[in-house]
Amino acid sequence: MLAVQSKSTERIVSAIMIEVRPIVAKFNYFQDKMKIKQQMLDNSRASNKRISDQFPRAIQERRKILIPYLVKARSEGKRASLVQDKLHIDDATHTVDKFPPGPAPELPPRRSVTQHQNASGQTNNSAQHRPQVPS
Repeated sequence: MLAVQSKSTERIVSAIMIEVRPIVAKFNYFQDKMKIKQQMLDNSRASNKRISDQFPRAIQERRKILIPYLVKARSEGKRASLVQDKLHIDDATHTVDKFPPGPAPELPPRRSVTQHQNASGQTNNSAQHRPQVPS
């Protein structure tokens, strides 16, 4: 078990109860945050839990625009990473204002959660716990 100091932790709850609710955590020390992220990365194959940073809406929108370029660069075997709202491809930095050369790539359609679980060998038992609605 890893001991870290946390500034605050809260669970996001919406009006409609869902099975998986995100937990937002603020850390006192950057090193603690990085330890947790590394631990989750090491155990990501064995768990359905994920961890990610929370960005302001403006940065989220810019990242959404740059993600297809990131996927394309990685599929071409280039070294690529997305840091905040900047895309780094082979030592070149790109932003929303300065796109990489070439046309905007298209992303393949995303798989649904059930398709992802079925592909990874997990079963979807959530239907057993949901009340049946009469038609």
